[in-house]
Amino acid sequence: RRGLQARLYTGLGRVYAERLGASDRALAAYEKAIGLQATAANLAAAVPLYRKASKPAELVATLLNLADHQQGEA
Repeated sequence: RRGLQARLYTGLGRVYAERLGASDRALAAYEKAIGLQATAANLAAAVPLYRKASKPAELVATLLNLADHQQGEA
């Protein structure tokens, strides 16, 4: 169930970011998805939004988490 919810929030984040240009809402949706089930896809999607929002602490934490996920897939 958490996986499904995470996928839904990831999709919502994509719509906000790509179709509506609502970066703040996109980031909130990705954060919710990551909280439910972090994946390389939703972590990677959050990275440019943290950069744009000038949130360096969150950016670094997300990049480290993303690196962990990618290392686990290798």
